[in-house]
Amino acid sequence: VVASLLADLMFLISLTPQALGFREAAIVYGASVTGATAGASLAAAVLDRVVVMLTTIVIAQLAPWILAKPVSRDGKGNDSSN
Repeated sequence: VVASLLADLMFLISLTPQALGFREAAIVYGASVTGATAGASLAAAVLDRVVVMLTTIVIAQLAPWILAKPVSRDGKGNDSSN
């Protein structure tokens, strides 16, 4: 949790899109400070990046379908073209 919170803070100071590289470094550093091994902290960073990317892709695909409402011609939800 500490490593993930530290990684989320990297979004604020990152110079790269999606904090690429900065977020992973924060996770590896945060996990190593808490006593995790190097391999475990690297695995946590890779898993975090995969989960964030997949979540972003799924939300980006579903959001327009969920949020977009059918456009009506009369403003009341009825199609007045008939």
